[in-house]
Amino acid sequence: MGKPTEKHGKQGFKAYTLATIVLLATILFGADWALVWRNASAERGTGDAHHAAQSKFLEQGLYNITCAARDRVFEGCSVHRGTHCARVVIDDFISEDEAASLIRLAETAFNMISNGGAGPVSVFDTASGATSRERGFIDVFAVAKRIRSDIEKLEAELSTFPPANNPDTTAAYETKQNKLTALKSRLFRPEDVRVKLEVEARFKSVAERIFGISSTHLTKPSFIARIKSDIPALQTNDEYWYRHVDTDQYGTFEHTAVLYLNSQEGNYKGGEFEFLDERPQEGHKGELLVVPKRGRMLLFTSGSENPHRVRKVQSISTTQGGVRYAWVLALTCDETSRVPQGQVQRLLDSAYPPLPHSL
Repeated sequence: MGKPTEKHGKQGFKAYTLATIVLLATILFGADWALVWRNASAERGTGDAHHAAQSKFLEQGLYNITCAARDRVFEGCSVHRGTHCARVVIDDFISEDEAASLIRLAETAFNMISNGGAGPVSVFDTASGATSRERGFIDVFAVAKRIRSDIEKLEAELSTFPPANNPDTTAAYETKQNKLTALKSRLFRPEDVRVKLEVEARFKSVAERIFGISSTHLTKPSFIARIKSDIPALQTNDEYWYRHVDTDQYGTFEHTAVLYLNSQEGNYKGGEFEFLDERPQEGHKGELLVVPKRGRMLLFTSGSENPHRVRKVQSISTTQGGVRYAWVLALTCDETSRVPQGQVQRLLDSAYPPLPHSL
């Protein structure tokens, strides 16, 4: 990978649907791709009542845009003026089962430390282990390590337990065995960890091919976010609906992906991803929205060409709340900002049974 140069400026693969195969082939082999737009004629439950008339929804496709300037450029990896910046929507990027595994992975992390944050947003950073707890964060991998230690102690005790020659001994053995089973159930399932690693590798490969780059690295934060409706924000981290740019927010991001793990329809209202163009693209002056749909991946360059926000998640009805799950992943060109192998190993060790470090 080349060294950065200074630039002046401000700023287990699921089978694709036929449409997705056509899309990827079009991108990879250089033909023009027409973005499919669908005009909105009603609010469609976005949670922001003002948007109906001027909204457009970004469907599966590729949308090229002009790159903003970058302060640093890694040759063969970074985007900059004159290179390829875009917004890409790919449906069915992951299967229903993979989405369920990733939700279970996040919920296991939350439950390991008392069910996540006290506000509307709970996050599990799959790279560092930082996980919401009440109004702060805790390292769930460290919690898992303590649970593993307790498991090993109980297993040692049970291996030398006296024979079941009386009711009291039998009852004590069963009590310890039940405790052991409960402790094991608190750790990550190996199959869920494998799905997480496989989807990350898939994302990296597809992003590199779409943008014609190489030498990228997975970076952090890389978090699964659970957003619940009708819970007031208790701290700054809960106010997820404000405009931001990923390179400003996270520093190391070069390409960002949002992978939707459940659909808006039937689960919540609102929660759309909204691009906030300061200079309207292709003459469009209204709002540009991406509707969450299970298995859908939104991929975009992380610079100021793509300012965005997430609309507020709202309940389905007065009697049914709403919950939105999405995983934010990113690539960096800076090798020093990659996810360290040691952090990956901590995740592997947090499963039961633990996974080999060779994965």
